[in-house]
Amino acid sequence: MHAVQTQIYSPAQRQCVNEVMLAAALRLAGAIEELTARGFTVLRVDFTPARPTITVLKDGRCQALIESGEAAYYSFGREAHFGPYRAAQFKCEGCRVVWSELES
Repeated sequence: MHAVQTQIYSPAQRQCVNEVMLAAALRLAGAIEELTARGFTVLRVDFTPARPTITVLKDGRCQALIESGEAAYYSFGREAHFGPYRAAQFKCEGCRVVWSELES
């Protein structure tokens, strides 16, 4: 059984927390709209108010972002079942946008 964490907020604290959550949700919505307009496919959203992260499907646009310097690789490694990989990121509408690539 999981313990349920409870926190009692004053009305002012609750308002502040809700405003932070709403601002993050609006950033995510704006970023998804922008990514859609640019032709990206959104695979996943990690809702962390301080730094919302969107995972997109890797395609030719991703390589173009790397070549232009708008995106950069930030992680390299080896997955036991799939081999070497690298991950890249860029910012869009205040959100972090990431994708992973398996190296051949």
